[in-house]
Amino acid sequence: MNGALFSAVSGGVAAAERLDIVANNLANINTAGFKAQYLLMSSRDPGEDTMLPDVGPLTGLPGATAITTALETVTDFSQGPIQESGNPLDIALMGPGFFAVTTPDGERYTRQGQFQLDPEGVLVTSSGHPVQDDKGQEIELPPGRIEIDAGGGILVDGDPSGRLRVVAFPDPAMLVPVGGSSFMKTDVEIVPEDVDLAGTRVLQGSIEGANVDAIRGMLDLIDVARGYEAYMQAVQQVDDTMQTAVQQVGGI
Repeated sequence: MNGALFSAVSGGVAAAERLDIVANNLANINTAGFKAQYLLMSSRDPGEDTMLPDVGPLTGLPGATAITTALETVTDFSQGPIQESGNPLDIALMGPGFFAVTTPDGERYTRQGQFQLDPEGVLVTSSGHPVQDDKGQEIELPPGRIEIDAGGGILVDGDPSGRLRVVAFPDPAMLVPVGGSSFMKTDVEIVPEDVDLAGTRVLQGSIEGANVDAIRGMLDLIDVARGYEAYMQAVQQVDDTMQTAVQQVGGI
């Protein structure tokens, strides 16, 4: 393939991937517990052995023969803003860690603490999946006033009724998103660690918002849209040039 055409096409494909990710971040700006994602990208000249990754906006066009590659999608696990809701079953985490949840597809991890009680009194997520206690079991609560302390201990009318299980992973890259602000392990052999709640506080009546930077997201959206358009124009220009060359050769 013509080098300039390959460069433009590779850049367009990478820009399209980044556009999807940026748009998804902005679409989830009001989703509790959502963690923003970014595309790890690289630009190199053919023949180079080393690809230098760069997280950030894709600005302008690469050189005539540079190849732009989307390497992988990374998740930003930084703390989201805490918003008070006043709902006793809204629980936020201030600090590292995830709530452990039981689903039909296995154990999942989330920071979206918009919990509720099902008809049997089991504490579940907004998707209806049971939230685990510190023994990995469901949390069934009797009727009454629910209080949850900073260590995750649950009291109902002053009586101990369980403790939330909060876990962490040595490397956040061990987790991949599976939708609904939930994550799963990249390897079933990975064992999460129970969080030392001396460093993480459980906040009742609060929600952790998405950690999406709206201003950065809008700037990225404009930047990548312009970049994609420029790449597509480059493809068209190269195609027009090739057609003209073919016609000239055919006319000889």
